[in-house]
Amino acid sequence: MLAQSQTAHRLSGPEKFTPFWSLDLSPTMKVDENTSQAEQLSLRPRYLEPSIMEVQKACLTLSCRLLWRTHLVSERKKGHEELMEFVFDGVKVDICTDHGKIWCYARQFFFRPEIRHFIVTIDSSNLRVAAVTDNLSLDEQHCVVSSDLHANHKANETFQKFQPSTAGTRLIDLKHVKADTIPKDMLVVFAPLLILAIAAAKVFAAIYDDPSRLPISSYDFVVIGAGTAGSVIAARLAEDRHRRVLVIEAGRHNEGFQSELITVPFLGPLASPNTPFDWNYTTVPQPAINNRRIPYPRGYVLGGSSSTNYMVYTRCSSDEYDRFADEAGDDGWSWKKILPYAYKNEKHVPPNDHHNETGQYLPAFHGTTGPLLTSLPGFPNDIDARVLATTRELSEFPYNPDYNSGNPLGISWMHSTIGGPLRSSSATAYLLPALKTRSNIDLLYNAQVTRLIQTGRLEMLPVFRGVEFARNSTARPYTITATKEVILSAGAIGTPQILMLSGIGDPKELRTVGIKPTVDLPDVGKNLVDHPLLPIQWTANSNDTMDPILRPGAAFDAGLAEYVANKTGRMAANGVSNHMSFFRLPKNSHILRKYGDPTAGPRTPHYELAFGNGFFTTSQAIPASGSYFSIINVVVQPTSSGSVTLASSNPFAHPIIDPRLLSTAYDFETMIEAIKASKRFVAAKAWDGYVIEPYIDSVNTTTDAGIVEYARTWATTIKHPTGTARLSKVPGKGVVDGQLRLKKARGVRIVDASVFPFIPAGHPQAPIYIVAERAADVIKVDWGSH
Repeated sequence: MLAQSQTAHRLSGPEKFTPFWSLDLSPTMKVDENTSQAEQLSLRPRYLEPSIMEVQKACLTLSCRLLWRTHLVSERKKGHEELMEFVFDGVKVDICTDHGKIWCYARQFFFRPEIRHFIVTIDSSNLRVAAVTDNLSLDEQHCVVSSDLHANHKANETFQKFQPSTAGTRLIDLKHVKADTIPKDMLVVFAPLLILAIAAAKVFAAIYDDPSRLPISSYDFVVIGAGTAGSVIAARLAEDRHRRVLVIEAGRHNEGFQSELITVPFLGPLASPNTPFDWNYTTVPQPAINNRRIPYPRGYVLGGSSSTNYMVYTRCSSDEYDRFADEAGDDGWSWKKILPYAYKNEKHVPPNDHHNETGQYLPAFHGTTGPLLTSLPGFPNDIDARVLATTRELSEFPYNPDYNSGNPLGISWMHSTIGGPLRSSSATAYLLPALKTRSNIDLLYNAQVTRLIQTGRLEMLPVFRGVEFARNSTARPYTITATKEVILSAGAIGTPQILMLSGIGDPKELRTVGIKPTVDLPDVGKNLVDHPLLPIQWTANSNDTMDPILRPGAAFDAGLAEYVANKTGRMAANGVSNHMSFFRLPKNSHILRKYGDPTAGPRTPHYELAFGNGFFTTSQAIPASGSYFSIINVVVQPTSSGSVTLASSNPFAHPIIDPRLLSTAYDFETMIEAIKASKRFVAAKAWDGYVIEPYIDSVNTTTDAGIVEYARTWATTIKHPTGTARLSKVPGKGVVDGQLRLKKARGVRIVDASVFPFIPAGHPQAPIYIVAERAADVIKVDWGSH
């Protein structure tokens, strides 16, 4: 059903396009989602016939107006009627008409980055577009030209415009013109009933998915991973135009086939697992939850998990940043010092429905000029008024005007990384804007880093400034050198895997898989901590829950159609919750007396409750009918910890992931208390007549033993892995120091969730952004960047 919806509707908005895979190529090829990379990257010109357009058969006047700006975007003139639009091999083309003239607008779309030129051909009844690579090569029938047409435009090149008189006039005969006499900015060729308009755009950054095309063998900085942190680091380092930056991403581009899954906010949960956007990891059996294996999604795409997560933006408590600073031995990580980086990261924008936000957040605690767009819920839920009424009725559940103020305790309106009707990710907010506006940053995607290479020794320590990578397990490996630093931002799973493949880790464990140890750091891959999640549901007396749109059928299709047409409705909003809450165990809790308090301080919660206007689950089957209300229970300061270890020395083999979920008594007992708090919440008068009865899976949760059994059956993880290359100021402990530099080595810095010395007591997306923002400044200072 979803696949049908994707092909039946064309998503519009800022990045509106017809996917290139839906277009027919004649005479020999049809590109679709199954077309191989080799076929897609063929250098042979291919002629596209998206439709047959009836035009005047007399004298055809063509006006081709090509505007190339620093960000490579063209803007259609007001009043021009669009006849068609399409994307073909990295070029988006709009064909418009105005008073009998045809106008062609084009811009680089960065999906086929090796494309440098395009050709528009129009005769009396046909329109064709061909996209070609660095050298234009047409056959004899279409006027032969073979010449490097790289343009040398200035940063703000003005319009390039031509208006030929008739379609039979030959202005340039390319078969008799030397290549060096061909105009660099524009070529116009007229043959009988054929017009070729050839344009070359200045490329401010290069995007590659073929390692062999990288133009140089060394950069100042090589960033491994274009995820949440890596995209921030790369974009900020490239602000210094004197530094060359390369980003290497194992996953795919965030535009193109099925990209609506990571663009349309409501569809976010469908982006993983088991999709092209996901690494598709699975844990080992987890003893505490009946030996179940858990899918473990991580983003395999530009933006990493910021492109596939549920978009929740929680900074967590001020206590936790102060604790981070203490663990690092660096006051620069404290709440007071780090808050400016939170503002630097964020741009709060109005919600998509433009409702009055007064009282729903505290503007003083939010940025207004940062690249990452955040907003309050953009679509009202049937339960919103009941949630707020409960805060007034039960003092146990107070209202908090803004959980991002440094004190997240209580119930707040949820902030999401959504701008208008679109997801905002590190790719859309940081990386792609940098690639479109700067010439000193390059991107290589579809290339997996296989190891770091030692390039020498400094101060008796090994130096790692070489990076090895390949497209797949059978492809040729390539190497690149960072003259200053390698920044490892492959995430809490990928980062320790790359370190261990490089011989950095526990020597005994490395030898068991045949890897020669180079740096003795036993904590690599250890301290994997994640948040256990357990939803509980009730049947609801309502016809306005999200349940119909969560199921395949007419409601889903109608919601998607509304989004396509107007960019409004449920699809334009976060589909998880409009309210989120964080709570501490009571001061006299037997759990705290028995196990102590693992949190950073009195503002830091022990558990989270999120309120779902429908049947929310990540482990159960969604019922085929009925209306439901859910509360998602999360232990946000767990004490269970696991590990990431190598299954083999093959870099393309998934590592062994063992979070040891709910393996401590503290975690299990805290989850029990969270479930009990959820039951007290729905017992408020505000829910009279709305909540009917517990869903069948949770009918036996009236006792502690029943809750334990329910948890063993249905608990999972919220997919927030952290800590596998943890920071520590203590010699001999941890993997990085307070400046995030790899210990016992030189040339490598780690910036991602793996460095957290403890798991944030909330959703880690915002803390990752904030840490990456400061880390970029730390790196700049260390290397004297501007």
